[in-house]
Amino acid sequence: MKAFLALVWLINSAVAQAATPVSGALTLRLRAHPQVATVPVDLSGQVQLQITALREALAPYQEQRWGSLRFHGMAVAAPCLHLDTTVQAWPFYDRLTWQVCSTSEGNLRIGIDQAWLPQALLRNRLQAAIERLLKAHHVTLPMAWNGDKLQLVTQQLGLMTPAGPVRFPLRLPRWQITPEAIVLSAPVPPAIQSKAPLSLHLKTSGQGLLTDLQGTWQLQLEAQLDAPLLGKLRSGDKALSDWLTAATAQVRVAGQWQTGPELQLQATAELRFPRVQAPSQSWAVASYPIDLRARSGPQGWRLTVAPQYPARSPASPPAFSANAAVPIIDGVNYFPVMLQAVASARHSIELESYMFYPGKTTRQLAYALSLKAAGLRPQAGQPQPDPALPQGIPVQIIHHHGMSQAGAQQVATLFADVQRDLLATLGADATGAAARLRHNLTIRPMPPGIARIDHRKLLIIDGRLGFTGGLNLGDHYLTADAFHDLMVQVEGPVVAQLQQYFQRNWMDLGGVPLGKQWPELKPAVGPVAAMAAVGTDASDWSALDAILTVIAQAQRQIRIQHAYVHFAPVQAALKAALQRGVRIELMVPETSDESPFDVLNAVAARELIAAAPQAGRVIVWLYQGHPGQHTYMAHSKYLSADGQQAVVGSINLVARSLWSPFYVPGSPQQILFNQEIGLWIRDPALVQQLDQALLVRDQAVSRRVDDFALMQLLRQRGGAQR
Repeated sequence: MKAFLALVWLINSAVAQAATPVSGALTLRLRAHPQVATVPVDLSGQVQLQITALREALAPYQEQRWGSLRFHGMAVAAPCLHLDTTVQAWPFYDRLTWQVCSTSEGNLRIGIDQAWLPQALLRNRLQAAIERLLKAHHVTLPMAWNGDKLQLVTQQLGLMTPAGPVRFPLRLPRWQITPEAIVLSAPVPPAIQSKAPLSLHLKTSGQGLLTDLQGTWQLQLEAQLDAPLLGKLRSGDKALSDWLTAATAQVRVAGQWQTGPELQLQATAELRFPRVQAPSQSWAVASYPIDLRARSGPQGWRLTVAPQYPARSPASPPAFSANAAVPIIDGVNYFPVMLQAVASARHSIELESYMFYPGKTTRQLAYALSLKAAGLRPQAGQPQPDPALPQGIPVQIIHHHGMSQAGAQQVATLFADVQRDLLATLGADATGAAARLRHNLTIRPMPPGIARIDHRKLLIIDGRLGFTGGLNLGDHYLTADAFHDLMVQVEGPVVAQLQQYFQRNWMDLGGVPLGKQWPELKPAVGPVAAMAAVGTDASDWSALDAILTVIAQAQRQIRIQHAYVHFAPVQAALKAALQRGVRIELMVPETSDESPFDVLNAVAARELIAAAPQAGRVIVWLYQGHPGQHTYMAHSKYLSADGQQAVVGSINLVARSLWSPFYVPGSPQQILFNQEIGLWIRDPALVQQLDQALLVRDQAVSRRVDDFALMQLLRQRGGAQR
């Protein structure tokens, strides 16, 4: 085994000492004694190690011995290098020629010629030596014997993490050995240009390229992203070309790295998009500095990516008021209440929904809304004039279905079909009803794209009755076989706060305000709860402030049922709460409708378990749901503290919902964010009712897991620490 490791070390040291021109732009000089080198790399897509330089580097090692291996010399017969050695396998010696060849696929193949020792022994030791070297650096590399040649599939290189192996999603370089050079080539898209060379500043104090190195590095790139290239970049089942037509991206990265017992890399990245073009708009984007860290520890690689948010003082707390509130768990219970509320409207209806999926439930809803706008009411199963509302009432609808023009067209078609069928039943009354529909019912889709996504779920009736929560509109939200979620029905002054959020968007979209000044809403009578509306917008972080305040004020217990959990400031606040002795109960879906969160939710849970000063301070539940096609998914967004206060609404625990790491250059406004809406509740009775309905009752359809179970789940899913 030592002989094979010595051979690997020999090649490694020779490369480290070689003067290595790379496409006329790279010169690398590293020696066994301490020396600093600067390595500017032109991103031409090709790196060349000249054979003459490699010969010079190997010359000092000829006829020297390392353990059981002695090196005699090197010859080149493309596509192979031939390394002449003598190996001792006690009590025998054998003169061996090693072949290192490039294959037509761009991988490497290693073989042994002219061997007297048993081939099986040599093959086993060769493979074991390579595996030992890869394992030492937590690298995975598929290997397979093809006859007496060991093929290394270098284009499937991966890293080992605590959660299992991770393969690189990018195309890795191809190897080619020519009479003049060893060439590494990787096709770089013409759109990507090096604005400044990749500069590596290296220092070595050990015996080879992979030991005791340290230094700094920096990189600057610019990419012109056209529609075909955007079509290859995907988020879930969507390509970026579904929202964008072109973009200019600039990347600057600078950091430090070192090897030794652990390989560590730290860098700070900044992203700028001077031009992002969508079908109906364009904008510029910049990012806060992003901290990148990679560490090769005993369990493998750990990778973290975290924006460095600037200091920001929380805004003044919102105005709390006394309101009547009724939680409604699941869409199958909310939908009939929603239809009844629409039917009861006498002055106006304001509806805002992120998604508006055409289906049976949304067709019923569109019909009910159209009746109110047309001044009609159902009677004996048929639409009849409503004598109480002969002119109909304003119905204002905002949605962001599909975040695209195609999504907007689907909703428009749904309403057009419903209204056509409705008017067909009216006979002579159809003309007047059609005019009232055109006048009263207005649909305003948000602009296509992802710069600002309207993620809110909101219904306001007559400016006095409100509903908000996490339910989108569609059959898989509003039927018995649907995502698990909740809405909260409210009456009182908080409805006016919710209405302000709606009307700001409505007027931004060119809508005409209702034009009516509703009387001031007085505190509700009977059982009431103190609450205030909070949200997220371009310059509104009140939802984040509310969540961080609730966590910071917790003294005994924090309970969370959330669909998506991946936001560093919230994780930091929860870890600080653990250090204060607070107990955390976290419930997330075992299987998410957004596949990245199959990994991210489990990673977030494991981080909290690791941060707990005592075992058992963090209890994790994986929600599995009732039998059905869609009931597996807990889509709720709920966080409470001490049974005293809570935040509930459309707000996910992710950067887009709370604080985007991207902003408009020259402005404090964030971009690439979600508009959100929610309620900050300060009422023990209501909070404890929600705790019971969500965190306690749902334990019957969830499984409790510990850190080991989460680790096993991540390994099954190929996840990695981020």
